[in-house]
Amino acid sequence: KNFNPNEAIDLDQPEPPEMKLPAAMTRESVQQGVGYLIQNDDRFKHVVQLIGPPTGILELLDKERPDPFTTLVQTICHQQLSMRVCQGMFERLLGVCGNRESKVLDPERVAAASPDTIRQVAKLSYRKIEYIQKIAENFIDGTLNDKVFEETSDDALRQQMMRLPGIGEWT
Repeated sequence: KNFNPNEAIDLDQPEPPEMKLPAAMTRESVQQGVGYLIQNDDRFKHVVQLIGPPTGILELLDKERPDPFTTLVQTICHQQLSMRVCQGMFERLLGVCGNRESKVLDPERVAAASPDTIRQVAKLSYRKIEYIQKIAENFIDGTLNDKVFEETSDDALRQQMMRLPGIGEWT
């Protein structure tokens, strides 16, 4: 069956056969998933024929995983502010509580820094400072760590993250 862009998308298509989901995304699992979609979804197959397979995800898999604490802090810093303003705030925060060269924050330094110092240097709001220091405490006490982000299911991780201050459904 050929793809017709004027045809409405049928949202009530029968469920495809069960496919075991991998525990972690790998090159092999991405290739299997793309192959499965090409075989079972004519629209996806058509898109791949037009623009080629999604190779960007494979490039991301080759990169070193970002530090989860630093990523969460960046996410909170960027909430409701422009990217340019937030990048400056984050760079200044790195100068106080992390390493500007590696662009990684140290949870212990974030937790130990006075809110007034962070506010004065990084220009973050006291509310955001409260959020990032609470998250730092979770990394220090082991509630959060690299293993949690690697091994916890998406749903369980989402629930755990949403219990943190400053993290909501859209974060």
